Amino acid sequence: MSERQDGVVVLMMVDNSIDGDGRVQKAARAMADAGHRVTLLGKAVGPGDERPLGAATVRRVPVRFTREQAQRRALDRYRRVARRLSRATGALRGRTADGGPAGTGARPPRALDDTVRDAARARFWRALRGDRCWARLEPRLLDYERVYWPVVDQLRPQILHAHDYRMLGVAVRSARRLRAKGVDVRVVFDSHEFLPGVGGPTLRWRIAYEAYEAAHIHEADAVVAVSPEMAERIAGHHRLPVLPSVVMNAPPASGSASGSGDVRSTLGLADDVPLLVYIGVSAAKRGLLPTVEALADLPGVHLALLTRRNDYVDLLEKTAAGLGVADRLHVLGYVPVEDVVPFVSTASVGVQSMVHVENYDVTIATKYFDYARARLPVVQSDVRAMAALTRELGNGEVFVAEDRDSFVTATRTVLADLPRYRAAYDRPGLLEDWTWERQSEVLAEVYRRVLATTPGTPVEPVRTIGR
Repeated sequence: MSERQDGVVVLMMVDNSIDGDGRVQKAARAMADAGHRVTLLGKAVGPGDERPLGAATVRRVPVRFTREQAQRRALDRYRRVARRLSRATGALRGRTADGGPAGTGARPPRALDDTVRDAARARFWRALRGDRCWARLEPRLLDYERVYWPVVDQLRPQILHAHDYRMLGVAVRSARRLRAKGVDVRVVFDSHEFLPGVGGPTLRWRIAYEAYEAAHIHEADAVVAVSPEMAERIAGHHRLPVLPSVVMNAPPASGSASGSGDVRSTLGLADDVPLLVYIGVSAAKRGLLPTVEALADLPGVHLALLTRRNDYVDLLEKTAAGLGVADRLHVLGYVPVEDVVPFVSTASVGVQSMVHVENYDVTIATKYFDYARARLPVVQSDVRAMAALTRELGNGEVFVAEDRDSFVTATRTVLADLPRYRAAYDRPGLLEDWTWERQSEVLAEVYRRVLATTPGTPVEPVRTIGR
């Protein structure tokens, strides 16, 4: 094998449709450009398909959650029987000694709330099976493994690259099967989030996924995180023998706005109109409601959201209309990954308004690097890692998350002296390191190191670029 390891077969796995997932697309392109034969495997929305992505190949397959559906049907049958028994027991208890009705006070007891029962079931399986409880609590993970395995078996990759926690066990368990067939394979776990800090929707979800990650992470040949803080938290939580390598989610350096234009021209705003821009998902945990409300206290200031429409966006627009600022809130769709930086570069300020969720406190979000590459001053909520970076660089002001007045003060301060905050990006080497081209060098070195060691040998972390 040559120094560049040309011809190494890499299968990247993700639990979504790939569209809109910038990190996985950038990773696939970069590793293909490095000489590897990369396939990016994801979930088809409709029929399966295959298409090129630069020098990489995207394959999407339909995923039917048959195990989950079977388990749900079994649970539904159990609950129906339990409710019938509960009603029958209540009816018997509601009779008087002479056989007459006991009156209205003896209503049949209602079945336990499904959420309470769900939590009790999760605790039971965790106590019984420990980290192996995930298979009982979240059978859709086995469905991913079942559906993705034929592609794994066909390609026989030398590297299985698991993007985020749902794919970790799929990759590890697939690697076991490949090794049983004599295939020499390594697993790279690309952790996009600090899972214990995500705060899932239910106790069952949290128990299942945290157990799933814990059951498999020690079989990964290398772990990658998106920030130094996250790397430390993951290593500490799972007692890893070495720190994960850090590949920050920086944008590509070679963006051009051909076909996308720029945000100011798109909105028809003059150069002197203050324009805030937000990139990313719109949800309550992103803290956008106080930001929209703040427009009432920021006369003449516009806010553009590069996001996908959903119910939360509808709420933001209704709020803006109620405050009389609807004409200054603009909801735009996403633009291609390579166009994000030039598109937003004509705004005045980048907004990062995340609330205090543990995962957000340890991450450096993609949009932070997008704003930096666009040389936009930032108005940053006080989530720990990004607030600390903002204070260190002096490229913006920090406000108290979800605090409208604090956001207004920070925004006014930044708008009053934009050149001073932009000057922070003149720090030698900073913006050069905050590019995907530089960050992907770390990932390429991770690949080189795992291929040079035997499975199960801890791979020393690659030096972080840009921090």
